[in-house]
Amino acid sequence: MRAAGLNAIQFYIPWNFHEIYEGNYISGSIHYFRVHPDQWNDRLSRMRAAGLNAIQFYIPWNFHEIYEGK
Repeated sequence: MRAAGLNAIQFYIPWNFHEIYEGNYISGSIHYFRVHPDQWNDRLSRMRAAGLNAIQFYIPWNFHEIYEGK
């Protein structure tokens, strides 16, 4: 998912590691389900301003799979 207003740099990291991203990952986590969608752009902008170039996020299955198997 890409927040409006952010210019994301896209890169590819293959699982076989023949091509490696050159540079350091500076990552942080965000629990998007605890932040109102109106504030996502602000939070992601703050993370970028803090120098992060990667973001980890969790997927809460209890939000997305209300009924088991569906």
